Amino acid sequence: MAGKEGLQNILSVVVVVAFVVALAYFALRSGSGPESSTTTLAAPPSTKPPLQTTLTTETTVVTLPLDVQKFRGAVGEGNLSGCSGIEDQRLRETCVRDVAIKTNNSQLCRELTMNDLADICYYKLAVNLKDNSMCGSILNEKIAQSCITKTGG
Repeated sequence: MAGKEGLQNILSVVVVVAFVVALAYFALRSGSGPESSTTTLAAPPSTKPPLQTTLTTETTVVTLPLDVQKFRGAVGEGNLSGCSGIEDQRLRETCVRDVAIKTNNSQLCRELTMNDLADICYYKLAVNLKDNSMCGSILNEKIAQSCITKTGG
């Protein structure tokens, strides 16, 4: 009997969710014309630039800031030159770090001017490659010690 009650509860929730989705759909359709409707949602107050989100009755489109698009492309392809077009310094250096890790290129870690990013770069490469010689390039003592432990040094 308990199994039937549980199934009935799940079905009730599904029906309620379907009803709410249907209400939202019809509310959007009746808002600005018979063909389709588009609503732009305002982002909550933030110190970061807001993402522009457009809701339509058929799909959701999210437009990411250009720097984030460049970052994702460069890291996804393991392409260092894609990082150079990123204006935000921290995001640009994070891009270089992530490309270094993806391509197992410790030379790129040396190009980083932000010590925390360089430390993470050396740490991840050392662990991935099981090469404790890179642990000596890590400035943060706790991370360096963890690197030595993880690489068996």
